[in-house]
Amino acid sequence: MCKIIVAMILLSACRLGEEPLQQTKGFARGDLVFDAQNISKTAVAQCQDDSCRTKTPLSSAKLHQVSLSDKPIEGALQFNNLHISFEAGDKIYTCTRLSAPMGKMTLLQRGDDNKYCYIQAKAKDYVQQFALACLQEQDWHLVAGIEAEALQKFTCEKDSIRISSACFFDEEDCGTENWPEKIKEIYDVKNAESPEPTAKETRVTAKTKLADVVITAEWKLSTDGVICTGIDEEGSFERTTDKKTKDFTIRNGDRTVGDVTADFNCSIGTSPLTLRDYPAEGVCALMLGNRAPENINDCGKDSVDHIKITFAPKG
Repeated sequence: MCKIIVAMILLSACRLGEEPLQQTKGFARGDLVFDAQNISKTAVAQCQDDSCRTKTPLSSAKLHQVSLSDKPIEGALQFNNLHISFEAGDKIYTCTRLSAPMGKMTLLQRGDDNKYCYIQAKAKDYVQQFALACLQEQDWHLVAGIEAEALQKFTCEKDSIRISSACFFDEEDCGTENWPEKIKEIYDVKNAESPEPTAKETRVTAKTKLADVVITAEWKLSTDGVICTGIDEEGSFERTTDKKTKDFTIRNGDRTVGDVTADFNCSIGTSPLTLRDYPAEGVCALMLGNRAPENINDCGKDSVDHIKITFAPKG
């Protein structure tokens, strides 16, 4: 028996090391977290201080769904394929995680950052409806995403058929061949909704044309000779001890924001800088040896040498 318990603990420890994307090094006041510190009171909670030592659980009335894929939570060393749905204010939050180790808190949502969970109005909670419909379909399974840049995305899968959660958010158009009827119905209702012009006009996505955005560069560098290139454009950045900013205009306005982030790179001579792209938000370039942050707003934090390229809608 002792050997079995030790083996289970070692297996859990190995799995913890496999999922660094699902945890966060620190918490901030207002963060929404999955709190598995007490297995009998597993819930979504909101941090009341920056260390999250004090937190307030959401009431059961606001917690719609907490499951391991299609199975209810039971005592375990680690949660796999965690699926959570809850409401806060007038919004519905739908989150998935590949794993959530027991004894640790997993960040679900920070401010209005859209890379952790889907957030939709209560009357338009299509992602939540899609997830629940998938759980109810025989032989279909929810599969959580693993990419750091898109933790919110997940799929409903059967054999080789995959339905993306992004189909039930604003920007995706998807073919519905071989979809279950219930999931098709949710998708049709979502597509029949009247568009919201104001939201669409002010929202930058990977498909937004460069002619419709303002591209801004912020930088602070202790060396000269930094060259950045992207979609056949090139720019140089001079040494400066204080942060500087300037706007860019790219000649081919028909290219998209996604084209820039996919093709962007910076270097000093033949030495490339550490680079990370944030879809629809921008790019962060740092001197070698510096690790790119999870949030583009933290690029260059604490006066680190950096170049930050961001996109904003014109007007």
